[in-house]
Amino acid sequence: MKKESIKIFKYFCVFALVVEAYALESSAPKSGVPQSSISQPKGDSWQNLLRSVPKPTSQENPQSILQPNPQTNSQTISNPQTTLSPTSQSISKNTTAQTGKPKNTFLHKTKAHFFSPRTYKERAQKAQDSYKYYMQIFEHEGTYFLFYHSFTPMWGINDRNELKFQLSAKIPIWRGAFWSKGSLFFGYTQTMWFQQFNFRYSSPVRDTDYKPSIFYSYPVGVEILGGRLEEVRFGFLHYSNGIGGEECRRESFEDPTPSDCRSRSAANRLMLEAIWERDFGNQKQHNFGAHISAWPYIQQRKDNIDLPEYMGYANIKLYYKHSRHLAEVHFTPLLADYARYHASVRLGYAFGLNDFTSLYVQYFYGYGDNLYEYNHISHRLGIGLRVRSF
Repeated sequence: MKKESIKIFKYFCVFALVVEAYALESSAPKSGVPQSSISQPKGDSWQNLLRSVPKPTSQENPQSILQPNPQTNSQTISNPQTTLSPTSQSISKNTTAQTGKPKNTFLHKTKAHFFSPRTYKERAQKAQDSYKYYMQIFEHEGTYFLFYHSFTPMWGINDRNELKFQLSAKIPIWRGAFWSKGSLFFGYTQTMWFQQFNFRYSSPVRDTDYKPSIFYSYPVGVEILGGRLEEVRFGFLHYSNGIGGEECRRESFEDPTPSDCRSRSAANRLMLEAIWERDFGNQKQHNFGAHISAWPYIQQRKDNIDLPEYMGYANIKLYYKHSRHLAEVHFTPLLADYARYHASVRLGYAFGLNDFTSLYVQYFYGYGDNLYEYNHISHRLGIGLRVRSF
């Protein structure tokens, strides 16, 4: 049994020697330089170095890069301290650059995330573009803050100098509403007249108007009158000054508002609006538009029954946009009983200071600067800041 095992072991050793000899013979180079005379470079294998050798051009022989030159190789082999060729130098540089590359550690990731100037600029630009996009969507009737002066006497204890605020936005609540191209919006506008400089009477807010609405907006995009009918709207709007209390109490809607009550309501309305625009200029950089609003009243109350004589049944806003400029003209009413016509005009001009704010000037003359003064004439001028959405 032991003899048979020794014989099998001898055969196995002979077979291993034969396989090794065949492998050495097949791996020997085909050039005239013996394999034993070529010393392997330190720190890398020939296969890795050959991968980093640049590809030959169309005029070079591909084999000339891979096959060694006998004269050059003999000199290099005989003198190991000879200066490396350009190809070897580039290989050495690439190897050094790879070994010196910084590691992708937590510290490097944190530094790149919070302190990289390039990352900061990209985030700032992305946030700015997003803000401008959403402000164009949310723009409704303008958001601004003004120092407001009245040239005509004020009613009651109020001072002629005050502050005027307006917050206005529309929010899409159903895109593709009713399975169409249109959208359903909720709109809200709140305007306040703040007697900041009336210290004797504790600087009150003398009036606040509220206009919540819900409407359907449909993008038409039809060419008409040299421009485009961009949008039509249908909806419902409530307009009041929100005043109430014991002095405004009454038993039914049929009773008129008590004389001591400052409550005013423009009643609930059905909204019908259309927006028309025209671009002109060499590069269509000038934009002119008209925003027409009309409404039938839904009368339920007997207070301020003469309000349609002053506010009418329609108004129009004309506007012009170019670069950093916005000019607006509001005419009210457009439709009314012209035998007892009480008009008003509001002018506005905004100059963009940056992508977010603009310098804003507003002028008003006529009836109804606010809802409580719907039957009082006023003459006012204001200057301040407006949110820029143009």
